[in-house]
Amino acid sequence: MITEFPLYVFTTLGGLAAGAYAASAFSPIGKEGRAKACLLPLMCLVLLAISAVALLFHLGHPERALNAFANPRAGIAQEGFASVLFGAVVVTDLALTWKKGSSPRALRWVGAVCAALLMGAMALAYCALKGVPAWGALPTIPFFAFGDLAMGAMLIAMLVEKNKVENISRAAVVLGILAVGAVAWETVYFANLGLGVGLLVSGGVLVALATLASAAASRKRTSALLIASFVLVMAGVALARYGYYAAL
Repeated sequence: MITEFPLYVFTTLGGLAAGAYAASAFSPIGKEGRAKACLLPLMCLVLLAISAVALLFHLGHPERALNAFANPRAGIAQEGFASVLFGAVVVTDLALTWKKGSSPRALRWVGAVCAALLMGAMALAYCALKGVPAWGALPTIPFFAFGDLAMGAMLIAMLVEKNKVENISRAAVVLGILAVGAVAWETVYFANLGLGVGLLVSGGVLVALATLASAAASRKRTSALLIASFVLVMAGVALARYGYYAAL
């Protein structure tokens, strides 16, 4: 197992939550009953909670997190602050949706901005680690950001009403292509450092397959293709990210 497994869980699940919420600002999943309307904020909240616990355990002793948060310049502190900010919006969204059946569209846009801050904090925390050559480089930023957005868009495409599938699936295809390109860039960078790239290549192939499935889903709008695209992109991003952390 990789030594930074808690961080792997944090960036993968937290990134999925942020990516999905950001995508939902452009394509709401619908208002077919209170349960359907609450689905997205509830899913994001659960994913964020799991990722936050993992972030705390990164230090070995959760109580040390308080010391880390005392330094606003620390990457873990910025990730923590962004998580709290994003989580507050998601909790508000869930509470309003449960009570009224929907939440203001403006709140979703605020949440999307907070989600972008979280994804940015995750990527920049590693890009700033110049002591780890594999991480402290420019390819890290698109590697994390586009992976999160591709996962989120394909999750939303699986959840939206059928009349909205085409548009969000097309967006997912674009994000999938960008994610494949980001993985390829990271792979070349790792190879130049003499590091193993097997997991990155395998993950990139799966993301490419997910993108193809999403492209087909934008035309046929079948549940099987939408589910397949999300499963493939989730597996691909998770595999590539595992390879990224294995470089330490």
